[in-house]
Amino acid sequence: MSEYHDWRSDPATDKQKAYIAEMQEFSEIPLPPFTGKTKGEAADYINRHIKTAHERILEHHEDWGDIHG
Repeated sequence: MSEYHDWRSDPATDKQKAYIAEMQEFSEIPLPPFTGKTKGEAADYINRHIKTAHERILEHHEDWGDIHG
């Protein structure tokens, strides 16, 4: 009988932590702090905030269409 191992409960990897730190550092839109400890929490954070981390502040400006349209 094999024992099921849930990868989500393993500690977050150094690669995940480094990627989250880069997302936070380079995002023009402030991201919330990452307070998780596990791979699953890190994966969820990345998935939840990756789009925001790559958006530009100007895209959220009311006059975006007037400036570029």
